[in-house]
Amino acid sequence: MNTKNYMFALLALVVSTTGALAQGEKFPAANKFNTWSVGLNFGPTIAHTDISASDIGDAKYGFAFGATVAKAFTHTFAIQGNLNMGSLKGENGAAAPMAHSFNTKIKMQYTLNGVFTFGNISFLNRSHNKLNYFTSIGVGHISFDPNSTFNGVAVPEAGASHLAGTSNNSYSKTTELVMPIGIGAKYKVGNNLAVKAEYVYNVAFTDKLDDKAVGLSNNDSYSYMSLGVNYTLGKKEKALEWVNPLEQLYTEMSSIRSKMDSLVGDMDKDGVADLYDKDNTTPAGLKVFGDGTTVDTDGDGVADASDSEVFSSKGAHVDATGKELDADGDGVADSRDLEPATEKGKLVNFQGITIKVSGDAASTGYDKYMPLVFFDFNKSNVKTEYHEGLAALARILTANPNAKASLYGNCDVVGTEAANKKLGQTRAEIVRDYMVNVYGIDASRFDCVSNGNSEPFANKANRKDKDPLNRRVDYKIN
Repeated sequence: MNTKNYMFALLALVVSTTGALAQGEKFPAANKFNTWSVGLNFGPTIAHTDISASDIGDAKYGFAFGATVAKAFTHTFAIQGNLNMGSLKGENGAAAPMAHSFNTKIKMQYTLNGVFTFGNISFLNRSHNKLNYFTSIGVGHISFDPNSTFNGVAVPEAGASHLAGTSNNSYSKTTELVMPIGIGAKYKVGNNLAVKAEYVYNVAFTDKLDDKAVGLSNNDSYSYMSLGVNYTLGKKEKALEWVNPLEQLYTEMSSIRSKMDSLVGDMDKDGVADLYDKDNTTPAGLKVFGDGTTVDTDGDGVADASDSEVFSSKGAHVDATGKELDADGDGVADSRDLEPATEKGKLVNFQGITIKVSGDAASTGYDKYMPLVFFDFNKSNVKTEYHEGLAALARILTANPNAKASLYGNCDVVGTEAANKKLGQTRAEIVRDYMVNVYGIDASRFDCVSNGNSEPFANKANRKDKDPLNRRVDYKIN
């Protein structure tokens, strides 16, 4: 392969790789990362020439060292300048009279390489990658000064007479084209520092590296096995070559997947997708609004499912169960109480205002006697015309939760005393049951007593009268 073919192959590889990478427009931009780096390297050399030993175990090792400067253009491609100096050694391993050896000094080798990093891709750890693999190929010049011996005698330089048994003289300082092809690995030991191991096969476009040109031989070459350090320049957080070009894509895919899960997922099973649910801890069975918050009809801060008063007054203060507060305990909620400091035990109306009374009742605070309930002969059912009176009693008891009522059952004088005693008790209990069933007042707040026929209200002189006014239940508030 001639020089033109080598150059064409190198150019084609660089252009195709850069073009392919340029299509990754959604990868993080290079200017967000550090792109410049410098490095030092050193290691042994092995010559592959006409008079070097074919057995690697018998090879003579030279030594070289070098420096690099690189500029990364994408996550996987960089241009690197190499500068190397060192020596090459070798011998053919033959005994006299055909013993050849050489010692060539590499005064300067400078090349421009394309470096292709392929370790920072998805099969390695994407987020915390510490190991990168790379290959390189380049072209440049090698300036060298060859010296050789024949049967232990130095071969004279060009222009002098030939040494006996040789067909040519030693070449003087020479500069030729060279193409390095390398493979290696970097291990990150710090945010900007990495150690590097690399093998480079250098193809020289000359047959003079060993100070001997053979008409049928190909180009001489040599191997350079090096260890080195690489330091990234710049103040940005990361170096471009250490950023996985697929990392952002994976991150975006993970974000999309998370959003999709939240769009279709419903952790608390309230029927509202997690993406729109402002409360993902709604207890099972509660009704919710479109944003996932629990339905609270009266807006008192207590969900309807736990609210003992679903229709509290707007702005009212409530307890943990949603019941409106009643500071003075008069049975009227504070939000409707026009007399918020009622004296304890006083009767109030529906606005919380104390009911004023006169006469003897005034000395006790209010009239304890209430409207009566009358019954037909030998009956105990509560007739419709007495419901209004019982409603008044229910209102008082509801407004005064600490108050109790005594119910007194009475009969006319007809019948035996024992029968009337039983009937009077039944009438008192019937009224109590009516108050419990219709108004939900606790039965323990009623005291049922039978007077039998001992407390007639009308015609007291006629003990045999069936007067209906005596068939009654009267009551008072305690």
